[in-house]
Amino acid sequence: MRFALLLFVSLALVGCSSGDKNQGKSGTNTTVNTSNIPFRLPSGSDLSALPAEVTVGLNSTMAVEYGSGAVNVMVKEIRDSRCPKGVNCVRAGEAIVTLVVSPLVEGEPVSDHEMKLLSTDEEPTPLGPMGFEVVRVDPYPTKGVQINVADYRATIRVSKR
Repeated sequence: MRFALLLFVSLALVGCSSGDKNQGKSGTNTTVNTSNIPFRLPSGSDLSALPAEVTVGLNSTMAVEYGSGAVNVMVKEIRDSRCPKGVNCVRAGEAIVTLVVSPLVEGEPVSDHEMKLLSTDEEPTPLGPMGFEVVRVDPYPTKGVQINVADYRATIRVSKR
C-alpha cells in the first residue's frame, strides 16, 4: 500500500508545469500538473482525492518523502509506435510509459513498471489500493513530422481499485 501511495504521489510531482486544479471530493476527476519538488505525505492520508490525472515528461525524476522513508521515481522511457495521422496502417501501434522506483538510501531500483496507453476494455495496472492507467500520450504522431523524444508527455490516471 505504501508503494502504491508513493507511486501516486511521485507521479503527481513529476509533472511538466506548476499548478493544481482540484474539484474536491465529489468523485469528479482531479488534474494535477506540478513541478519537480519534494513532497511529504501527511500521516493518515486517504485516497479520497482520487481519481486524479497526472502529466509527466521523459526523465522527470523526483524525491518523494513519506513517513520515515523516501523514494526516487523517474519516467525512464516513453515509447510510441502508434500509426501516424495521415498514414494507413495495418496495426494501430501503441504507446508505453516505463517508470523506475528506487529507494533514496540504497539507490538500487525496486522495480520498473511498464504501462500501455489503454483501450476502453482494459483494466488499469493494479498497485496496492490504486490502479494506474496511461490515458494519453502527446504529441500524437503525424505523417512527415519528426517528434523529439524529450517532447513526449504522458497523462496517467490514478484511481482507487
